[in-house]
Amino acid sequence: MITSLNMHIGERADVIMCTDQTPGYYPMEMTYDYACSLTPGHFIPPGFHPVSSCHFNAFLRYSGLKPWPLGPRVPSSPSGTGGGASPKPVHGVPFDLTNPGDWNKTSPVKNEPLPAEPDVSFTVALGLRGPLYSKPEDDPMQHGRWYMDIDGRRHSWEKPLTPALHTKNKCGTNGAPILNIPENATTVEIVLNNLSPTAHNIHMHGMLFQVVNMANFEWCNVNRTSCFLMPKQLNPCPQKNRQFSDNNHTGGIEDLYWGCAYDPVEDKKTENLKTPLLKDSFQLWQRSWAVIRFQATFPGIWQFHCKKNFTLC
Repeated sequence: MITSLNMHIGERADVIMCTDQTPGYYPMEMTYDYACSLTPGHFIPPGFHPVSSCHFNAFLRYSGLKPWPLGPRVPSSPSGTGGGASPKPVHGVPFDLTNPGDWNKTSPVKNEPLPAEPDVSFTVALGLRGPLYSKPEDDPMQHGRWYMDIDGRRHSWEKPLTPALHTKNKCGTNGAPILNIPENATTVEIVLNNLSPTAHNIHMHGMLFQVVNMANFEWCNVNRTSCFLMPKQLNPCPQKNRQFSDNNHTGGIEDLYWGCAYDPVEDKKTENLKTPLLKDSFQLWQRSWAVIRFQATFPGIWQFHCKKNFTLC
């Protein structure tokens, strides 16, 4: 039983409620927590605009209600009416998908523990490749390009010259970031390092994946607005795990683009191979990392992407 659910961009959830209370209009409150730091009284980062509120309201209505005045009044404020004016207390715990610690509060209905080691593992970095735009005559789409790539190439997406489905990525893909999954591999692991100050919604087409590990960086989770503006001088990440988005960073604003990468020795101890959540989308937090696994049992060409496309083959 849960009392509240917090999730982020691109995530979805189905909930089952026990509607055994007195009929009426029951208020629902939704909060966009990122926007709460942009309400009056907070520091507004450059490039952002203040918002009047980060709360949104809706109602659950029992069907078959008699019209007012024989039944409850239609709400004219966020307060409920009828039985919803004084709902019974609920019991349970909050479930926050933005808090890594909460990912262990639940498990899939149908669960099969994962093997200790995957058949194959890839490391993917997300970030921004410089230089940034500085002159009015700079050609569009040539600077400050987001990438999602492997092997440290920091390569931005370019459309393949030949569809990968036609060639099995043997030729004509123009250096596009495509993961070649070995045909004898079943359990595939991907380590995702977010080397940027912004969160990314990660989505996989065609199949589900399991989030077996993720960073729990309290220094970034407590105040993500401050984390967005954190310069390298305040970097709390261990020196060996620090990585810049752009290996050619020049010491300007590009120095804000860095992440605390996954440490295969230190971080493996926190992985969950017994009851990891099954997802097709999740939020990879800024300057953070996560480890996912999926079962490569659906042959084909599948998109795996955030802001830019990335392909599984």
